[in-house]
Amino acid sequence: MKARERPILFSAPMVRALLAGVKSQTRRIVAPQPRFYATSHGTGCWYPDAFHKRALAYGNEAHLRRGLPLDFAPHKVGDLLWVRETWASAGNMDGDPTNAAGDIVPWGPEVAVLYAADPGAVRPEVGRPGWRPSIFMPRWASRLLLRVTRVRVERLGDLTEADAEAEGVRSWTKDGVLYKFGVLEPGEPGCWPWADMPRSRVAAFARAWDLLHDVAHREPDAPDVSFAASPWVWVYDLQRVTVGQAMDVGAALANDDTRHKGGEGT
Repeated sequence: MKARERPILFSAPMVRALLAGVKSQTRRIVAPQPRFYATSHGTGCWYPDAFHKRALAYGNEAHLRRGLPLDFAPHKVGDLLWVRETWASAGNMDGDPTNAAGDIVPWGPEVAVLYAADPGAVRPEVGRPGWRPSIFMPRWASRLLLRVTRVRVERLGDLTEADAEAEGVRSWTKDGVLYKFGVLEPGEPGCWPWADMPRSRVAAFARAWDLLHDVAHREPDAPDVSFAASPWVWVYDLQRVTVGQAMDVGAALANDDTRHKGGEGT
């Protein structure tokens, strides 16, 4: 069985967390959100999925938690996710793509790539190709490959301190007694002032989540995806892999595919 390769977007702080080896989970909003209805036996769950053009009814929330990852998860156990991030291609003042030595090369893997997430990264000079949004990153420019090792669905509010740590929330202290938490280094542009930094990983994740999803400017008719609203989310456990390791994934899947499928929803 050949592993599927799919793109996934990450912000600059999360890219740095992946590179540092401190991020092994990601949460993505389930869209559309499951709907609940009353039955003679209690509460049932209905998931209308426009992407797959089908829908399923689940007997209760426990059934939904077990079945939804198997039936509808965008990414499955064993999938390889190549990371898209904010980037720029190297180029001369005429806009021609260049390699690391400054030589003009065809558009493709030979082009040198700059990454906005890298420490000290600065916007390319005027006249050269500028930063490109992550959504426009081609496969050849990606530097990170992740393997999905577990998939589940849960409420965002189910997040634990251990989960927040796996999401890349880190801790800092000035005196070894009081610890503060965040996704950016203290003093880094965009980092919260020390006095305002949360004192728990969950609180830091919640604040970062709300900022990322711009919940403060939500349109009245838009779904509430704030941490306080606790929407349903896909939870993916991730393992960073090299190109060589990725080539072995297909063989590994042939051996353990049955075992993984039985545990995706747990």
